[in-house]
Amino acid sequence: MELVGTAKEYHDDGDGLRLVFRCCNKEEFDLRVSPAIERIPPDHIVRVFTERPMDEATGFPSKEHVLVHWEEM
Repeated sequence: MELVGTAKEYHDDGDGLRLVFRCCNKEEFDLRVSPAIERIPPDHIVRVFTERPMDEATGFPSKEHVLVHWEEM
């Protein structure tokens, strides 16, 4: 999925880093973030790309979105 907006906040949920991402239309997404990916600077409009990994238990894509890349607009 491709989204455009700003990083609202990061938090550690015990299982890893999560990002609340607010799109330009005010919709918000909770994205899992790899620690290897550079954090998005606050108040910068960016385009993010996400993937949904396969759920090993069901064999279907997970409902969770994972941030795989971002770029400044």
